[in-house]
Amino acid sequence: MTLDFDIDSFLLSTMTDNEKEKARLYLGQLDDKQILALHIARDHLRTSFDLIKTIGFNDWLKKSGSG
Repeated sequence: MTLDFDIDSFLLSTMTDNEKEKARLYLGQLDDKQILALHIARDHLRTSFDLIKTIGFNDWLKKSGSG
């Protein structure tokens, strides 16, 4: 099963262009389970959800050397 989702729907207008590019790279490498978890988190947290503050994103930044 592959979940279709709009990557840009996870990007915030307050993000810099650099943050948006990193977020796109991060979201592009997630598996279906991780994407579903992000959808649930965003649904529950609503306007409080911020992708660049998530543990997964920050761990990815450290591992990828992009941080």
